[in-house]
Amino acid sequence: MQAFNPIQILLQEHDVISNIAQLTLQQNLLWDNEPEKYVRNIETLLTFLTKYADEFHHHKEEAILFKALRELPEFTLDSMIDELEYHHQTFREKVQEIKVALSENQFS
Repeated sequence: MQAFNPIQILLQEHDVISNIAQLTLQQNLLWDNEPEKYVRNIETLLTFLTKYADEFHHHKEEAILFKALRELPEFTLDSMIDELEYHHQTFREKVQEIKVALSENQFS
């Protein structure tokens, strides 16, 4: 039986998120010929990214992992956690920008 490894689980979740990002890029060919389908597909992917990447995955990192690391006296890389939190915030901002662009039919 394989041991439970929470870091491995987070890495696997990152793989899922990366694959969704690639799937999002593949939708770009639709915006000229099937703009309604493009919008539906991107909205679905954004919902997944919001629920899975941000509310599920990022939440675990921010509420559990980062907090635990900051409390370890031997952990001295607070700047690394600050950078990861910054990436999470820019992720949230980018999702919102995409939602606004979709609502305004700005696809490029």
